[in-house]
Amino acid sequence: MKRTISVAPMMDCTDRHDRFFLRLISKNVMLYSEMVATKSAIHGDRKKILAFSPEEKPLALQVGGSDKKELSEVAKIAEDTGYDEININLGCPSKKVQKNMFGACLMKEPNLVFECINEMVNSCNIPVTAKTRIGFDDTEDFDYLNKFILKMKEAGC
Repeated sequence: MKRTISVAPMMDCTDRHDRFFLRLISKNVMLYSEMVATKSAIHGDRKKILAFSPEEKPLALQVGGSDKKELSEVAKIAEDTGYDEININLGCPSKKVQKNMFGACLMKEPNLVFECINEMVNSCNIPVTAKTRIGFDDTEDFDYLNKFILKMKEAGC
């Protein structure tokens, strides 16, 4: 599928019903799940947490976490569940999310992100992508962002 538009959800605002509606509007949009914490995907009710309908595809599972082993396990779970892609969230600015060491705060940890993405890529056969921000902590540094993106690409993203 040629991607011209990607539609990311808003935590606590959108759900699979919104994805279904968006899919009715266009078949050429890449849709993403709400961000699912790695621990929830591993230990929670997967049938409920990871549920989607075939009409929503192509669909990426968006995951939040910073433990490379957990992220690797969730990447395999995403593939086995039928997701078309696994997406690590490096962009959520929520203080609650960042307190748990995922989301935008990971943009300050390029080596950790590299290790996480590398583990994810090696554990599944679906594309691994990342959602980022232009910057963090009110800082927008193009050179840093460029190096960060190149490091993710080097890891297989």
